[in-house]
Amino acid sequence: MRRQRVFISSVMRAYEDRRKAAEGVIQALGMEQVLAETLNASCEAPRDIILNDTIRAARP
Repeated sequence: MRRQRVFISSVMRAYEDRRKAAEGVIQALGMEQVLAETLNASCEAPRDIILNDTIRAARP
C-alpha cells in the first residue's frame, strides 16, 4: 500500500515554525511530505508538477 502524501505550502518566512511542526506530525503518522522547494529540477512549473502529482495520488 502506498504511503499517503501530504503537500505543505511553500510559504517560507512567516510560517517556518508551523511548517516544521507539520513535517514532524506528517512523518510521525507515517505519511510522506511533499514540499515544493524539494522537487527535482524540471522545465515544468512547480505548481503543475504538484497538481499532476496530486491527481496521480488520488487514483486507486
